[in-house]
Amino acid sequence: MSVCAVIAAAGKGERLPGAHVKQFARLGGRPMFAYAVEKFELCAAVDEIVIVTLEDYIEFCQEVAARENFRKVTRVAPGGRTRQESVYRALELTDADFVLVHDAARPFVSLEDIAKVAAETLAGKCCTLGAPVKDTVKICEPGEAGNSVRKIVGSPPRELLWAVQTPQGFPRTVLLDAHRRAAARGLAVTDDCALVAAAGGQVLVVPGGYGNIKITTAEDLLFAEYLLGNGGYTHGR
Repeated sequence: MSVCAVIAAAGKGERLPGAHVKQFARLGGRPMFAYAVEKFELCAAVDEIVIVTLEDYIEFCQEVAARENFRKVTRVAPGGRTRQESVYRALELTDADFVLVHDAARPFVSLEDIAKVAAETLAGKCCTLGAPVKDTVKICEPGEAGNSVRKIVGSPPRELLWAVQTPQGFPRTVLLDAHRRAAARGLAVTDDCALVAAAGGQVLVVPGGYGNIKITTAEDLLFAEYLLGNGGYTHGR
């Protein structure tokens, strides 16, 4: 049974000023996406890595993979207009039995957490890494453009809420079928768990840590630099 890690690196990162393509922003002297790829390179459960990225960055990703000696990277392919379309393309480029889908903008994922998701996936389950929500969350009415004041209409129990992360693991045929069903229906979602659920599948949450942050804003990048300088990223762990 083979496992392919799909690294989604085709986003444009509009919310990160000065680095229009956030996954290639410099972090500790390296492109951000290299940290994520490295962890899957080191994970014994992963057999191959497919990177989907922007057309203009294919050669750059190939050069980084060669320089970093990422031997498991078998393909660097063009992504689609959305993350959903990019992952779909990657699924059609591998014959692996299972896939682990990970966001390139999550450089601090641990080997331990990847291994936990891989173990559940290899058992035939659909799952995602996640962490319990620490904040109190409110449901609000839609507001106008900008940061307008909004009316609170609900307070979901915090103990039931989890912040979903990546990697997310699936039997490849299950996820591919979910993508095809969504494409036929014109369904657009923000992660692969939602696609599998929409197709009638069950998805489990594998508890992970709070250090697996997603870098989206300039503030996130500053925090990432701080983590990097204070033991937030450790090779081989």
